[in-house]
Amino acid sequence: MFEQLITVVFVAIVLGLDAFSLALGYGLRGISRANALKFTGTITIYHILMPLIGLNIGMAAGKLLGIWAARLGAAALAYIGLEMLIKGYQVIKTRTVTFAEVRSVLEPTAQKVIKLKEILLLGFLVSIDALTVGFGLGTLRVSILLTCLIIGTIAGVMTLTGFFGGGYLAALLAIMRKLQEGLYCWYWRLKCLSRGDSVKKILLVCSGNTCRSPMAKIIMEQLLKNANIHNIAVESAGLYTTNGLPASEAAQIVMQEMGMDISTHTSQVVNEELMTEADLILAMTREHRRFLTGLFPQKKHQIFTLGEFIGQPELDIEDPYGLGLEAYRKSVQQLKEILTVVMNFL
Repeated sequence: MFEQLITVVFVAIVLGLDAFSLALGYGLRGISRANALKFTGTITIYHILMPLIGLNIGMAAGKLLGIWAARLGAAALAYIGLEMLIKGYQVIKTRTVTFAEVRSVLEPTAQKVIKLKEILLLGFLVSIDALTVGFGLGTLRVSILLTCLIIGTIAGVMTLTGFFGGGYLAALLAIMRKLQEGLYCWYWRLKCLSRGDSVKKILLVCSGNTCRSPMAKIIMEQLLKNANIHNIAVESAGLYTTNGLPASEAAQIVMQEMGMDISTHTSQVVNEELMTEADLILAMTREHRRFLTGLFPQKKHQIFTLGEFIGQPELDIEDPYGLGLEAYRKSVQQLKEILTVVMNFL
């Protein structure tokens, strides 16, 4: 009896690995607690029903075929074990990924909502092996009730562990990502403090290069002039724009209110030449930074959001386009405050 119990527990753990892996993946991506509990309940029920069916078939086969049924059951268990070993080896062998690749996959996203039919289908797919295993155990004449309860309970616990483990791992990776970005940022800021001549050109980047970045450019140039700094050039560009567009009318009006003129500004698209020449690239939002680091990975240690550079990594400068003059005035005030802090590190 004890040997049979050990066998059932071991088999239950092996069967639960598929459910654990699937749950871990969803946990890393983000899943609601309600969805996780529904999924766990479904997996538990499937891991009770499937072995139950297999056990009854196996016991019936045992009565009919005698010793050959036991041999057939052992072969079924051996086949399942071998199949899982091969799958595991293939997954491990596939390729090695870097921490940066993991971070790019695990960028914060909204919690995934899994529909009931998806839960039922996925639960069935990760539980189907339990049917064959149940048949194999049935030929060994183990206790039906105890076996089903053990397999179902262990599968449920492993699924729940996968969900919560994935969630905690994702949170840990997010902290490590922010820490890494913060270290890069402080490294660059300290470099700027220790070597006043290290920054020769700053590139300010937004979406269309008709609102935020041209306003930031002229504000930055004014701050540099007021500080009597003449060896730093400032450029602006856009990620999703075309060359030759004027600054938006609202941007021109708001800058005129501050005594600054951007009427002669024309937009330009971010390109390799601009990125190569820039010593420091400051983007308006985290989306812009991600896009820039993807296009120009060799410059990733010189690309920051304005918020990151002043120690507020969650801060984005939102696009005021089409939102009226007050939205532009708010953006200008925000840019002026942030760029004044940036000046302390140049």
